Amino acid sequence: EWYFGLVMRPDASGLGAAITRAALDCARADPRIAFVTFLRPPSRRNLGALERLGARFVGEVEHAGASFRKFRLEMD
Repeated sequence: EWYFGLVMRPDASGLGAAITRAALDCARADPRIAFVTFLRPPSRRNLGALERLGARFVGEVEHAGASFRKFRLEMD
């Protein structure tokens, strides 16, 4: 399972899409990575970017005592 996390500083505003595209291009080029996992806190309601990428909701998980919504993007 390949997890992708992106935390942006305010001065890097607007770079998230380009960084994400580059990371996913690398993941697609690596035959060992069948899918990418994204974890979003429940407080984040805007999921449009994940939907546009084609990621699907797979369930709720806990990590380090916090709850997250788990999404999966197939690399095929």
